[in-house]
Amino acid sequence: MQKTSRRKPRSYTAPQTRSPRAAPRRRHMRYANKVLSVDEAIAHVRSGSRLMLGEFVGAGEPACCIEALLASGIGQLTLITNTPGLRGGFLKARLFSSGQLAEFIGTHVGTTDESTQAYLTDAVRVAEFFPMGTWAEKVRAGALGLGGALVPVGVGILDQPGMFPKRGAPKQTLTVDGTTCFVEPPLRADVSIIKGWRADTFGNVEFRGTALQNQRDIAMAGDYTIVEVNEIVEVGTIPPERVGCPGTTGRSSAACPPPKRDRQTHNEETAMQALPETPKQRIAARCALELRAGEVVNLGLGIPTLTANYLDANADVIFHTENGAFGFGGRPPLDAIDSDLTNAGCEPITLMPGAALMDLATSLGAMRNGYIDVTILGALQVDALGNLANWACDRNGKWWPGIGGAMDLCYGTRKVIAALAHTDKHGNSKILPHCTLPLTGRRCVKVIVTEHAVFDVTDAGLVLRDCMPATVDWFFDVISPFAYLQLEQFEAVQEANDIVIRPRPLVLGALLHHWGQKGPAEIGAKRVFTYRHALFRAQQLGIPFRMPPAHPFNPIKALRLTIAMGGSLDAVRAVFRHIWRDGNDVASPEGFAALCEAVGFAEGAAAVEQPAVKDALRAHTDAAIALGVFGVPTLVHDGELFWGEDATAMFLQSLRADWLSTPEVQRVSTRARLAHIAAWSIDLHPDEADRACAGIVEKTYARGACICPKNTLLESWTGVVTGLIKIGTVSPEGRSVTFTGVPAGGWFGEGTVLKNEPRRYDIVALRDTRMAFMDRATFMWLVENSVAFNRFLVKQLNERLGHFMALLEYDRLLDVTPRLARCIASLFNPVLYPGAGDHLEITQEELGLLSGMTRQVANQSLKALEKDGVVRLEYGGVTVVDLDRLRSYGA
Repeated sequence: MQKTSRRKPRSYTAPQTRSPRAAPRRRHMRYANKVLSVDEAIAHVRSGSRLMLGEFVGAGEPACCIEALLASGIGQLTLITNTPGLRGGFLKARLFSSGQLAEFIGTHVGTTDESTQAYLTDAVRVAEFFPMGTWAEKVRAGALGLGGALVPVGVGILDQPGMFPKRGAPKQTLTVDGTTCFVEPPLRADVSIIKGWRADTFGNVEFRGTALQNQRDIAMAGDYTIVEVNEIVEVGTIPPERVGCPGTTGRSSAACPPPKRDRQTHNEETAMQALPETPKQRIAARCALELRAGEVVNLGLGIPTLTANYLDANADVIFHTENGAFGFGGRPPLDAIDSDLTNAGCEPITLMPGAALMDLATSLGAMRNGYIDVTILGALQVDALGNLANWACDRNGKWWPGIGGAMDLCYGTRKVIAALAHTDKHGNSKILPHCTLPLTGRRCVKVIVTEHAVFDVTDAGLVLRDCMPATVDWFFDVISPFAYLQLEQFEAVQEANDIVIRPRPLVLGALLHHWGQKGPAEIGAKRVFTYRHALFRAQQLGIPFRMPPAHPFNPIKALRLTIAMGGSLDAVRAVFRHIWRDGNDVASPEGFAALCEAVGFAEGAAAVEQPAVKDALRAHTDAAIALGVFGVPTLVHDGELFWGEDATAMFLQSLRADWLSTPEVQRVSTRARLAHIAAWSIDLHPDEADRACAGIVEKTYARGACICPKNTLLESWTGVVTGLIKIGTVSPEGRSVTFTGVPAGGWFGEGTVLKNEPRRYDIVALRDTRMAFMDRATFMWLVENSVAFNRFLVKQLNERLGHFMALLEYDRLLDVTPRLARCIASLFNPVLYPGAGDHLEITQEELGLLSGMTRQVANQSLKALEKDGVVRLEYGGVTVVDLDRLRSYGA
C-alpha cells in the first residue's frame, strides 16, 4: 500500500482585487544627470586617444567641442571621421593644422587648406581610405558589437596590385552567393563626439534634418561619448519615438554650448546667374536633359551639383543626397536657411512634399543596393569601356583626395552619367581608350557629357549622340547705340550658326571708372563721331535708328528692367527698340513709366527696386570686370573677348575656323598677354619674350586658398595677374605674422628660385586671385641669357630689400595709423608693382589683414588718413592723393 504524503500544503493568498477606478501605481525610473560643461566633457580625451567625430558636409558639426579640443592642446590623436570638410569654415579641418593629430582614418582627405597641406607634407598620416559606405558599415559594426561587415564595393579595384594609395594590410575576402566581399573589421574609438539638436538630462538625444547621418552609430562606437546639443531639456520632454540615440548606453554625457551658431552662407544664386556661362555650367545644363520624370537621381560634387539649377521647376525628379535625404528641393531664401538641412555639397536645401530623412548607413545602402536610378558624377578620366576614375591622381608623386561616396554609387546605380571637361589643363583628352588613373567603377558609365559633346557608351565603344551649340555671353549697356545695332543682327546670326547668345547687362560707367577711361561722350570730337558713326552703320545695315532726346542718360533702371523681365533676348530687344528705334527717353520718371507700358511690364517700377535685381546687375558688372571686359558691346566665348558691334564677324570666324589658334594671331596675342601680366617683359628681346611666354602657366585660386604653404618647394617664379595675395607665416603655437601683400602686377620669389630652396612663408589669396608661374628652367635661362631680365632682377631685389627694411621699421616703431599708411604706400611701389596707378581695389578687411590690425581699427585709420588729405576712400578701394606724404606719414 502506497504511503501517502503528509506534507503540509503551501499557504496561498489570493491577490486583492483593485477597484477599477483606482489609478495604477507609477513605476519610477532613476535617471542619472549626465549634463557636463564642454570643458568637463573634453577632459575625457587623453593624449594618444582614438577620437571619432560626427558631422558630414556642415550639418551636425560639434563646433564648441572642437574649439575646446583645439584650445586643450591634447595631441597624438587618431581622428576617425568621414571627411575634414570640402571648403573653408569647417572647425574640424583646423585639427589638421593644430599639430594635435597623428593619424587620420576616413573616406576623403577633403579640400580644405588645412587638411590638404597636412596630407601633402605628411604632418598627419592617413592610415587608410574607405569608400563612404564601407566606412559607415565599419562604424556600425563597432557600434553594434559585430565582428565586422561584408562589403562588396571596391572588390577588384581597391585590391589591385600597384593600387594608389596602398595603405593597410591586404584585405580578406569572402564569397557569399556568388558575390565577393571584403571582410571589414569594425571601427571603434576611445572617445566619440557627436552633435544633436537637443538632449534630456539622462542623455537621450534628438536629431534634426540631415544632421542625423550616422551620429548614433558614432556615439555607440565610442567607449565614452560626448554629445553636444543646442538645448538641454528635462527627462520626458523628448517623445520616445524621436529619441535618435538613447541615454541607456550609459556612456554619454551631454555638453550644452552657447546658442546655436549657423554656418555662414551666402546666396550664390544671383551671382551664378550673373556670371557668363562657363564650360562647367554648359555641361550641367546638358546633363539636366538626360533626366526623366520619376527617376531617383543622385548628384555628385562639382559640375553635377549644378545640374539642379537647369531643371524646370515642375520637373518630377526625386533628388537623393548621400547624407540622408530623399526628395529634397532647391536652396531656401537667405532668411530660411537651416544649417541642419544640407546636401552632400554642403549647400542648404529644402524638403519637398513626400521627402524622407534617414541615417547615413541606410542612405548609402540605398545607393549600393540599386535604389538610385541615375547618378551624375564628375570624372578625371573615363574610357571607351565605361570605366570611371575620379578619386585619385598623382601630384609630384603624391595625391588624394579620397573616395567618398562615388564608389558606392558606381557599384549600385542603374545609370551613371560622367560629367567632365573634355580636356585637362594641358589640353589632353580626358576620354581615353583605357583609364590610367585608379578606377572608381568598372564598366559603370552609360553616358559621357562634356562641354562639346554627348557620347553613349556601348558594347561596340563610344557613339557620338549630340554636339553642343556654342554659348556666347553678350555684355551690353542700353546707353550704347552700337549694342542696339549688334542686337538687331543676332537673329540672323543665330539662324545661320549653331550658337546660343545670353544677354548680360552691365553698367558702362562702372566699367569705365574701373579701367580709368573716359566715355565716348566725354570727349567732344569723339562724341560727334560716335553719333555719326552709329547713324552711318544703322543706314548701312538697314536698321531703323533714332537718337533718344538726351544722350548720355542714366540707364540704371532700364538695365534693371531687362533683368526683372527675365533677361531674355526678346525682353532686352524690346527695351532697346523703345530707346534707339523709337527715340524715347527712359531716364525720367515719366519716360521710365512709358517704357514699362511699352514692353508690357506694368510692375516694372517696383521690380527694379528689388534687392535681388540690383544685386544681379552689380554681379554682371563685377563679372565683366573680372573677365577684362573694357567696353560695350562685348561678346565673350570661352574666355575670349570680342568688343564692338563690328567684332561679330571676327567672333564667327574664330568659331568656324578657330582663327584665334593661327600662328600669327597666337604670336601677337602671347606677346600682348605677357606685356599685360609682366611689365618687365617689355624690355626683353623678342626671342627672350617668346621663351618667357612658353614657360608661364596661369592658375586661379579662390579667396582664402593657400597658394603655396611654408616649406614647400615651388619651382616657379610667381606673379599676381589679378587679385591680391598675402605673404606671411604661422608659428607652431598658432601666432601669425604678415610680411607683406602683393597686388596685381607684382612678381616675387626670385630668391628661392635662384637658390632652389623651399619657400619660407605661406602664400594666401586674400580674394579670388589669378596667379602666373614661370618654371625654374625658363627663369634660369633668362638669368643666364637676358641682360634686360638681369637688370630688372637687380633693381627688384634692391627695392625688395628696402621694402622689407621699411616694413620692419613701421611694424616696430609706428602707431596704427602711420603703420597703415606705410602699408598702403608699399602697395603702390612703381618698381615692385609697375602700372599700379593711383587707385587700388582693396577692402578694409584686406588692409587689416596686411597691416596686422582689425577691420574696425583699419577703418578708423583710413578715415584719419582721408582727413589729412593723403588718400581718398571710394567704394571698394583707395585712391592715393599724395604718395610722398603717405610714404613718410608719421615720421
